[in-house]
Amino acid sequence: MNQIDIPMFKAQLLDELRSELDTPTTAPASVIDLDNRRTPRNQSTLLKIAAGAVVLAGAGAIAVGGSTDSPAFALSESSDGIITVTWDDDFADGPALEQSLRDAGVDISVNFLNASPSLVGQVMSIAPTDPDVLATGFTYDDNAMVIDTSQVTGEYTIDIGAAADGPYDAFGSAFDRDEVLDGLSCAVPNPMQVSDIAPFVADQDLEVVWLLNRVVDAPAIGDPGPDEIGDYIPFGLQSETVDSAPTGLVLSARSPEPGSITIEVLAEGESPDQARAFFENPTDPCTPDRAARWNQ
Repeated sequence: MNQIDIPMFKAQLLDELRSELDTPTTAPASVIDLDNRRTPRNQSTLLKIAAGAVVLAGAGAIAVGGSTDSPAFALSESSDGIITVTWDDDFADGPALEQSLRDAGVDISVNFLNASPSLVGQVMSIAPTDPDVLATGFTYDDNAMVIDTSQVTGEYTIDIGAAADGPYDAFGSAFDRDEVLDGLSCAVPNPMQVSDIAPFVADQDLEVVWLLNRVVDAPAIGDPGPDEIGDYIPFGLQSETVDSAPTGLVLSARSPEPGSITIEVLAEGESPDQARAFFENPTDPCTPDRAARWNQ
């Protein structure tokens, strides 16, 4: 195999995969520990790939892609049809990945969405082009995707978050890692009051939009019925833009484009229990270093 200039962690991955090729094992490549991961950042269901799962026992062919001016990705295929792909945050060579996957028997188109920092490199969605086909056989999380080719039929489209200087097509919680208020939710009491975060927000060079929300009846949502999937939500929220920081609980904060932030607030006196479905919890866990940024 030719030497290819790729980031160090990709080189380590390839070394491990080559080692698997040289070391006989009885463990099936399809043994991958996956568990559900909840994220409020988008409507895709993300699955967390357990540590080390990208190193597949009995791995077969290894492909490395990427043009000379685009970071590489790594793709491996096991003997029983399990494909693993990893890539860098700034990976942008969609055609090369498409071709590698098609060579492995998966017909997929790769799109890139302008994404806020915490979503760069993440899979936003994988969808079949035929609406009558169920998207099965794919699991994915940060900068990695596992495909069980025995479950994949038809054509698919994958959306991956890409760094952007302009408005975002996908944006995470403003409190998540690398976002504009990274770790602030770790440094103040929870649930967060506007008064807890407003002084910190004011110190940032941001255009702030405050949305004040009140609970209203939402009969249009209705009961999904016994044969439908979903939860009955009898309440909705009605929001209005206000000129300054209001009083109330912080529901969510998101940065729709660099230099701006929109903060949703549940008005004082409204029932947090009735609005519980609208509270957004940051995805990234709190750590002392993330909180320390705001306690200086």
